[in-house]
Amino acid sequence: GKHKVPTLRNVDKRPGNGFPKAYLHNGVFKSLKEVVHFYNTRDVELWPDPEVPENVNTDELGDLGLTDEEEDAIVVFMSTLSDGFVPAESPKTSLMSSKASMKLLGPNPFNPMTQIGYYLPEATIIQLDVFNIRGQKVATLVSGRQAAGEHQVKFFANNLPSGVYFLRLHTGSQVMTMKVFLLK
Repeated sequence: GKHKVPTLRNVDKRPGNGFPKAYLHNGVFKSLKEVVHFYNTRDVELWPDPEVPENVNTDELGDLGLTDEEEDAIVVFMSTLSDGFVPAESPKTSLMSSKASMKLLGPNPFNPMTQIGYYLPEATIIQLDVFNIRGQKVATLVSGRQAAGEHQVKFFANNLPSGVYFLRLHTGSQVMTMKVFLLK
């Protein structure tokens, strides 16, 4: 029958790397890339028939003509759709927990520099990248093995245009994102 489409908030969040992800109401797709490709090509490639044909939106989706690069950019953007909820804690312990965490130390909006703090409960290999609104990586702030504990890094955006940027921290078991605004 008919069903309501859920929000995309936290669409790519999962409890851990081994946690399987399933998309759409019947779980047929296992990645955001597959979902985006389906909506881009539904009417021009051979796909299984829908369970309830009258639910199919034939006006807006199905033959979008997106390139593979454009599909990838949409996936990167969708992966950043997080509500950013962080439980209220005292400033001294705001980063410490049994999980890795990331916090903007400010300012935001910024020009031309802002500072990011992150906490690692154990030593691990991390990557902290910056993406523009198109999903293109514009900077890597940290890459490599980091000790457990609190860390800080500055993001200098002297050569970047004003706009929205996404910080993505990838640890061995978590991916966190945060939005920042560069105003020149």
